[in-house]
Amino acid sequence: MSRGSKQTSKEDILAAARKLLTQEGSAGASMRDIAAELNIGVGNLTYYYKTKIELMEAVVLDLHQNAELRPAPTDLAGLDELFRIAESKHAESTYYFRNYAKFAKVSGQIREIQTTLWQKHRENWVVILENLRAADLTAPEGYAGQYELFIDSVMFMMLYRDSRDEVDGYMGFTAPSLTDCLWSLFYPVLTENGKKIYLDTIKKTL
Repeated sequence: MSRGSKQTSKEDILAAARKLLTQEGSAGASMRDIAAELNIGVGNLTYYYKTKIELMEAVVLDLHQNAELRPAPTDLAGLDELFRIAESKHAESTYYFRNYAKFAKVSGQIREIQTTLWQKHRENWVVILENLRAADLTAPEGYAGQYELFIDSVMFMMLYRDSRDEVDGYMGFTAPSLTDCLWSLFYPVLTENGKKIYLDTIKKTL
């Protein structure tokens, strides 16, 4: 494709943006860098997306347009599956999770999307804990508000776990998987029955 050609599709541009956002972060991936990755001129790129913010908004909208909440699991096998799906999504969308907070700072539209999704996921986690409690898999709260904080901790881990990879990379550490991290949060709140099921049927597969 010759430089300056308008044969480039929006899908091509979004793919290039995702690649460079993963490699360089939201601050490092410029419109010029993305145009160079596609071997087109910056003017060609701005024909589709006039600013970098507009392009980042398109990347995030593309990620979330078909996103659906999975039904709240009712047992530990379903919870483990949920963790593994989340880990898979992180691997596929590193560009997004490593830049999660930065995206929100530069775009009100992205911040609104994230806020709406946060609320929906938080409500879903309330249902998940209720389901597990009804199945005698999680213990009652040890103190008022414990599970409110617990849900926040789980969601924080799911949103920001990928940021640790960058730190571990230059410090020479190897971070545990997202699934292992989430189970480390959940194990202390399991009942004795829940802990036995986890150790006998799930821990063996991790």
